[in-house]
Amino acid sequence: MSECETTCGQQKIIIDTDIGDDIDDAFALSMLANCSAHILGVTTVYKNSEERARIAAYLLGKWGISCPVAAGQDYPISEPMKVLDFERLCSDGRPHISQLLPEMERTDYSGMSAADLILESARTYPGQVTLLALGPMTNLAQACRQNPAVFDQLGEIVMMGGSVMNDFAEWNVRCDSEAAAEVFASNVPIRMVGVDVTFGCVLNGDNLKRIQRSPRAGAEVLRAMTQRYVGAYSGKRSLVMHDPLTAGVLFGDFVKFRKMKLRVGTQGCERGKTLPCETGRECLVAEGAAYDAFLNFMTDAIVG
Repeated sequence: MSECETTCGQQKIIIDTDIGDDIDDAFALSMLANCSAHILGVTTVYKNSEERARIAAYLLGKWGISCPVAAGQDYPISEPMKVLDFERLCSDGRPHISQLLPEMERTDYSGMSAADLILESARTYPGQVTLLALGPMTNLAQACRQNPAVFDQLGEIVMMGGSVMNDFAEWNVRCDSEAAAEVFASNVPIRMVGVDVTFGCVLNGDNLKRIQRSPRAGAEVLRAMTQRYVGAYSGKRSLVMHDPLTAGVLFGDFVKFRKMKLRVGTQGCERGKTLPCETGRECLVAEGAAYDAFLNFMTDAIVG
């Protein structure tokens, strides 16, 4: 049995992701697929959740994982979708997702809604489910609105997002600030791994070479997605592992946390910021990480 298997056990996890833009979601999903965690399902969010669901279902299939993959909310609660200049649009105005490879386009996914999948999992395993929030929190807010009592039966939310060391509106919170504020108002415990910590987690060197050389089917898909991602930016963007580091907190002491009270700004210059506030929500907030130890762990999981 590998170190990853002995460390991870069978934690019950829902993964909420905006896979298909930055590459780190795909690395997180690949790591989790190889950690013997009990993945109850994957939900996708933002811009074009159906295409994201096809990407997630295809990648999981190549790793030999069978679980429900549910498309969720495309549009934020109250603000316009942030469409970038380089994005190619569908006929309905939603962007195509850049890492949807041709072989993924006909991949099936669950007909269940993301909110229903989250609530069904919380209802079935009260207090036992960790929801990994790796994108904007619109699906979480939808589930909370739909049935707040059941949503509160989630064991924990571990989120990639926010920033407390810098005066910065991080992308996942900024894309749907109202949704993030509603999640922070719930009763579910939150661990927040902010961009001010994750930016230091860069995949390169021997670990990247090991993954690139792996003959495993899932690693081959991950390699193709990475090549497309790097090519889109002419090789000028680093492989920052925001989401894998966040997922890694479930499997080792890779991240150091401290208690803080926070609120989510939704107005004016505060919009999208996670702000220290004495009357805010008490969370565990990341303040540092053991990057090398984590990257070795992630690579071992993916390479097998």
